Parts: sequence; structure tokens; C-alpha cells
Amino acid sequence: MAPPEGNPWQKGEGLIPHQKGAEGQALPPYEVSKTYEPQGGMQLHRLALILDFTCARCKRAKKAKLVAVIDGDWSKLTCNGCYGLLVSRRPSAMPVPATQPQEANPLPLTTETAGKDAQGMRLGTDAGQAEELAGELRQDLHSMARLLRRRAAGKALTRPQRMALDKLASSPVRAGALRYAEVLVEGEIQIADLSAERGDKAALQAIKASLSGSSRDLLKRYRNVHVQPTAQVTSTGRSRDHLDALVLRQVAGEDFGTALAGVTALRGLRADVVDSPKKDLWGWLEANQLDGIQQTRVPTEVRRLRELDGKAFLDLVITDARAGQLREMFTHKALVERWAARAQVAEATLRGLCQAAHTRLVGAPGSSLKNDELDRYWECVRAYAHVCAQGRIAEIGVMQLRDHIARLRRRPSYRQLRGECLNRAAADLAKANPTLAEEVLSACTKHRAICNLARTGQSCEDCVPIVAADVNWPRPPGATDDAADGRDEVFVCPGVLDETPAAVAHLVAVAAADFEAASGVVGYAWLTEEGELRTGTDRATGVHDSNVHAICRASLDLLTGASNVQVTSRDGRAVEQVRHILRLGHVPESLNFSCAAHTRLLLAQVVEHGRQLTVSHDPCAEIHRGAQAAARLASLASMAAQGRESSAVVQAVADRVSQEFGQAMGGRLTAPDEEDDHAWWLVERSNETDLAWRTALYRMHIEGGWCVLPDGQLPLSYDQRRLRLRLEHRGQGPAVVQPVTLRHRGGQWEIAGIQWPANLLPGTILTFTWRYDASHLNARTGRLPNPERVGGLEYQHRYDPQVVTRETAPGSEQDREVPDLSDASWVLRTLRKLGYLSAEGEAILAEDALVRNCLEVGLPRHRADRIGAAVEQLLRSGRLHRVQGSIDYDGRPWFPPRPGHVRTPLLRYVPQVQALPKQRETSDEWRRHRRGHWVSGFVRRLPPGAQASAEQIEAHRDAVRAHELVARDLPEGFTYVRRHRRARR
Repeated sequence: MAPPEGNPWQKGEGLIPHQKGAEGQALPPYEVSKTYEPQGGMQLHRLALILDFTCARCKRAKKAKLVAVIDGDWSKLTCNGCYGLLVSRRPSAMPVPATQPQEANPLPLTTETAGKDAQGMRLGTDAGQAEELAGELRQDLHSMARLLRRRAAGKALTRPQRMALDKLASSPVRAGALRYAEVLVEGEIQIADLSAERGDKAALQAIKASLSGSSRDLLKRYRNVHVQPTAQVTSTGRSRDHLDALVLRQVAGEDFGTALAGVTALRGLRADVVDSPKKDLWGWLEANQLDGIQQTRVPTEVRRLRELDGKAFLDLVITDARAGQLREMFTHKALVERWAARAQVAEATLRGLCQAAHTRLVGAPGSSLKNDELDRYWECVRAYAHVCAQGRIAEIGVMQLRDHIARLRRRPSYRQLRGECLNRAAADLAKANPTLAEEVLSACTKHRAICNLARTGQSCEDCVPIVAADVNWPRPPGATDDAADGRDEVFVCPGVLDETPAAVAHLVAVAAADFEAASGVVGYAWLTEEGELRTGTDRATGVHDSNVHAICRASLDLLTGASNVQVTSRDGRAVEQVRHILRLGHVPESLNFSCAAHTRLLLAQVVEHGRQLTVSHDPCAEIHRGAQAAARLASLASMAAQGRESSAVVQAVADRVSQEFGQAMGGRLTAPDEEDDHAWWLVERSNETDLAWRTALYRMHIEGGWCVLPDGQLPLSYDQRRLRLRLEHRGQGPAVVQPVTLRHRGGQWEIAGIQWPANLLPGTILTFTWRYDASHLNARTGRLPNPERVGGLEYQHRYDPQVVTRETAPGSEQDREVPDLSDASWVLRTLRKLGYLSAEGEAILAEDALVRNCLEVGLPRHRADRIGAAVEQLLRSGRLHRVQGSIDYDGRPWFPPRPGHVRTPLLRYVPQVQALPKQRETSDEWRRHRRGHWVSGFVRRLPPGAQASAEQIEAHRDAVRAHELVARDLPEGFTYVRRHRRARR
């Protein structure tokens, strides 16, 4: 089928006007770099630049450097394909010119020898033409896209064309050409929608499906090519374990970084030479000179493009695409990562231009105007196709670069360099701080004695965070795992995700197992990118059986709360066994591996969910982030089952991993039982002698005169230490110094005996600083740029939204065990007390669990049937919102919903935050010896035109119900001020 009129497949460019010689014979109008031997009346030429022309024989638009002329006539150019076809027929179609010498004694020509000679000549000619054409197509993405479209449409290609495409089967340019052709066909489908030719649209959709399938297969094949060989690059023999240096690096933080920077600087390297780069891959290679890359090898134009800021680079990309240019410089390895990072933005920009052009085309009234709009539309489509193709090439380029770095990091020379740098830095730091070095060595020695990896001669580097947490060193905790060596930020191998169609929403999990052969105990763990996880133990017969067990556990746990699940494992044999059983639809009597009875029962349950489950093998030599965490959890579970680790440690590490992954993904909400004390260390401002931290105040802190320190280790000798606190409440008068006590109570450090300012509100954040050897510490609040009213309370200082949501819920100000509230206030109290919180203080709760939770916080049972009406009232007033979220296997709500999770309606509370104008600071002195007093709730007149908020109206009703006010409605133009504490003046 011919493409629609006006599309870029038929767009030809005019030839350069030919010049004539004195006798009328055509002279070469282009710069010719090479001329080939004439074949009959034809001669092939290679031009210095790519030329757009129309073939005189096939009448098709071409773009190539190789052109052929007949009888020296440059006004009628022939493409290389037609030239090869004519040359192959030369014995019968083209007479030998008289100038060609004849053989003196030719051999007798039989039918058999004539056929063999013709076939050999044709094969030789085809191979040469294919080689030449492949060279052209590498430089000409558009021509390759046209060939690929013809193949997808089912049209015949010449033998040289087929051979050339086969030669480029794994070329990045082919991947870009497939994407280019796919986008142009999408444009044709859009035009076909405007016509009544349904057959045209169906044929185009079939072509697009063929191109998309080829593109997907090529990407998958490319990932396999750049993943599988990497597994064979691992060095033989036992590699040295640098656990001591890596733990010291994580514990010491900046001090180790300074020592490492000094060591690497002496070698002319950057400090990050010991880590696997996460970005600027080329810059890492170039700066560290690890692969013989010299700065002078990068072309000047490439270096100029690298120095452009992000916006200028993006503008240049879009400008080139709209002009139809495709810079070869953009495919340079030094630029592919930058291109790939901005490809999505460029594609989105040009996709928007295409959509706008299509809208104008649909609304164009006249035929002439419609033709103009059609041309503009195709210009936008071509630009969009350019960007998509270049983005695909850049994606593969980044893949190649990462693969190259992974191989390089496995070379013995690099391993030796890395070890020398880490150990030298550790030795320098040990001289400066021998006590810390001894603590680290002691912790590492204890870990190696119980670690399965160490006992089997493998590296313990994945255990660095666990060992660092056990180091007994008086330092500010809160150091994250960011210092861990070479962590891969990718959750799972991208190639694994291709096994499930992108259109199918599914949940991805990594399963891992740790088998102890002596006892037969297996520890298993599974983990999702959102932070859902589970650990456990069982009995198994071997390594493969234990991994099959882990895959089954993950599948059954997740399929209870998700529609489609993909479970990945690094044990290829275990994956293949599960796949085989899923294909059979039952568990056969005999299996190809030793299988425990319990594992067989689990497999029988998994078979029932075969259509919802995909099991995949992750063969990457680079262990991705999800597999690392799952393996660590499985190892801890195994050690706990054998009594070599406590269950508390397993739970603590699992909680930390869950929180880490959930925060990285976004959308994970904090359950009430997961909340901490909202106190955290300021690591960047803390060191061995100075501590800095922040804490948010709860009502119990304000009323009890104390606050907590973040979790950490202080010498027990500091218990009951007397200190002097300098408290500065910004904007509320001068700082006040008062005596306080540092105490250790219930396993937690606290500061007691504090007399807080009377107007301090729940949720207010204070910043503390303290030097270990000093007898005084400082605390201060921070002013907001502008005051804010949150739920009827005016905050002038920085606050924690989560604490404010919890601590100012309806009924919090009532001094009774079960507050007296209206139905609507019970709903709000339940959401704010038991809901899952976002970082902004928004609360989420499943609607079908609302009544049960209301009863849990004290709602009288006889009022439970009125909760539904109260919810509808709150929805109408806008104080609550009903949203679509999802529920995971463990009953945790997610908003926005996660892919593959079961959808469910959720109730969402959003704090009403109102910005207020700045107020003048008071100079009144805060007198700590005068205690404040509580003020009962009262009705106050508002300024003219102002109205009470819905929340204050509800608070007034609650006060009436609690017999704090006379039973009457809130008058128009008045508001209700809740019970609060006021300082005496």
C-alpha cells in the first residue's frame, strides 16, 4: 500500500542543477571521492557528501553517497540498488563495450559451467553491494527506515538490501531507524483517521505492530548481548575482601572521604574512582584515565556540546530535529548519556507540537489551507521522529557505556587499584584515630565469624551497612548507606521488565534465599520497589529448592493483593523449574531437582494463579539494588533461625530497608505504628565533638517539660548530667537560660526540666546544638517567612506537618479519656489519629475500614451507623475527599495507586493551610518564673465580611456537646477560638 500523499516517505529534494561541458556532455556536478570500474555503460561513483536525488530507474527518492550514471549522463542518476540489479544481468542485458579486452582462448562454455559462473558472479556482486549499502545505511538513518518499513509492509527487498540489513542486525542505528519508521507510520495512521479508507488504517496498524515488535525484540536482544557476556568477565580466584576499609568509610564519613581524596589525588585520580558511577559515565572514565581515554580524543564540537547548560542543549536538540538534521556528534559516547537524560523532555515537547498541528489540520476549512496544514503537520512528525530515533540510539549508547564500565571494574588491574586506594586511606585514618579503627576491626572480625559469605570464601562487601550499624562508636547516628561502595540504584534489570507487556499493570518483586547445607535451614525474603517485603524461614533440600520456595512465597503473598505479579530471581534453574510447572498446569510426580514436600505444596498453590504470574531470571553480573537488599534480608533470616542473630536485628534491618525503598519511590505513607519520635540528627553539622539535631514537640512534651533526642549512642555516664539550656524563641523576646537534665529513660535519651514558652504549639520544630565537653546547649525555633493558619491554629514558627495533623485532631484539647465529639469530628479524629500520613501531613484511610477504626479510637458503638452520613457531610463541605487508591497484600493503602495493586476507594484528609500577613515582633520579655494558664474556648467577632471556617464551626459544635458553651448555633460573623494556653503578663 502506498503511503498517504504528502508524507515524508515520498518527500523528495531537488537535485543540484547540472552543468554542461562545451560539447554538451554532462560533467560531475558534485565532489566525487572515488570512481569505480565501469560495468558496461554504467559507472558507480562515491560522492563526498550524502545526496538527495530521485533514481532514474525506480523513480524513488534516495539519499546516499553512492550513485551510478549511465553513459556519463549526470542528469539521470541511478541508485546503488538498481545499479546492482542491472550489473547482475549484464551478460544478457548489457553488451560488453568494445574497449574491454577479450580472452584469446576462452574455455568451452557448457550450460552447467555457465550457470555456476553466473551464480558466482552474482553472489560476489551481491556481497560487495551489500557491504557498500551497509556502509551507507550506517550513515543514513532515513534510508534504513524506508527499507525497514518496506519489509514490515511485506514488500520484497533485493538480495543486497536484505544482506545489508542482516549485517546491521544489532546496530544502534537500526534501533533508531525502527523507531523513526514507527513514529512516521503513527503519523500516517493519524491522517488515515481523517479519511474513510478503513483498509488503509488497518494495513498501517499492521505495519506499526510489525515495526514495534521488531524494535522491542532488538532492544531485548541488545540487553542480552550487553548483560550475558559481562557475567563471564569475572576474574578467577578469590578476590580480596575490603570489608574493614568500607565499614570504616561508612562510619567515619567525611573524615574517610578527606583521606581518600588525598590518596587518589597523588595518583592523579578522582575520589570516586573506587565507586561505580551513577551519572556522567564518560566523565568518570575520562577523569580517572582508566581506559586509555585521552582528553584530546574528544572532538572540539563534542566538548562544546558537553559544556552547554541543560536548557541550551535541549534547545539545540529540538532546533536540529525541526530542521531535519541529525548530528553525528550526538552519537558520540561522551554525549549519549546527556542525550538520553533529556530525550523524554524533547520527545514530550515535539509530541505536543504534533498534537497541536493535528488539531489545526482537523479544523482547517478549505482544501488549500488543509494542504498547508498537512505540510506543517508532517514537519512536526518528522521532527518528533528524529528525536525519538536519536533518543533510542542514545539509550543503547548508555547501555554500552555501563556495560563497558562493568567489565572494566572486573579487571584485576582495577580491583588492585581500588583496593590500594581504600586500604591506604583506611591506614591514614587509623593513624589519626586508632580507637575508631580498633572498633571497626573488632566488628568486622565478629561478622566474618558468623557470615555465610565469609565462611564460603566470598566477599562480605554487601554486608557493610549491617556491620557499620554494630560499630560501637560515640558519633552522631543517622549516617545513611550512601557511602556504601558502588550501590546500583536500579531496582531490577530493565531487560527483565520486557518479559511483561508494558500495557499490563503489574507488581514487580525480587525473591532471594539463603540456604545452610549443614542444617537444611533456608532463610527467604522478597521485596518490591515500593518497600513491601517479607522474611521467613523453612527447611529445604538444596539451593535450587530454597529459591523455588522463595519464588512461591513471594508469588502467593503478593497475588492476594495484586492483579498481576512478576517475581524475579537470580537462580536461573529455579526460575526455569517454576516456569515449566506453570506451563504444565500441575506439579508432576517427578521433578528435575530435589524438592521438599512443603515446596511441592507451595508450587501446587502457585499453579492456580498461573495467568496472573510471570517468573523471570535476572542474569545481570551487576547485582541490582533490589537483589542486594533481598539477599541481605534472606541471609539475616537464616542466621536468626540458627541462633546466630537476633530477630530484633532482622526486624530493624527490614524496617530500614522498607522505609528506604518506600521513600525513594514516593507515595509510601507512614502508618501510626511506624512513626518515630520526629527527632533527627543534622549529620552535616555534626562531628566527633559537636552534635546538632532537630525535634518536633508533641503535646506531652510541652505539658511535661521535656523532649527527646534522636536514637543514638551516648556514654551512659552522661545520665542525669546537669546542663544549662539557652532557649531562643525567635520573634518572642530575648533568649532565656535555664537548668535542665540529660537523662536516659526507657532506652531513650531525653532532656527534662524544660520550661517552654507559653505560646509554643504542638508540632513546632526546635534545633539543638551541643558540644560533648560543654555544660550548656542551645535550642531555637525558626520563623516562617509568613505566618500560617493550620486547622484554626496560627503558626509563626516552622513545624512538622505530620505532628500537627496528629496532635491537633478534634478532641485533642479536651481533658478527658473519651472526648465528646460530633459524628463528623469523630471521622476527622479517626483519620488524623490512625490514618496513613504523607510528608505533607495528609492522612489516608480505606473507607471500608473507617467504622472499625472509629470504634478503636473511642466512638460509642450506638453511633457507628451514623458514620456514613457524617462522611457524606464532610465530602460535601470539602473537608474530606474520596480518591482512588490501592491496597497492597498487607492492607497498606497507597495513593496515588501503585501498578498492579487492587484499586479501592480511600478517604483523604488534606490540612487547610492559609498564609497570613507578617506580624510585628514583640519585644515583651518572656518571664520563665511566671507560669501560663489555660483559656477556655470562646466566641469571637470577626472583621467585617469574614466568615468562620467549616472546621471552626465543627469545633464550636464539639464544645457545645462537651457542655463548654451554651447550646446555640455560631452566630453569623463570629468564629470559635479553641481552648488554649496563654502566658501570664
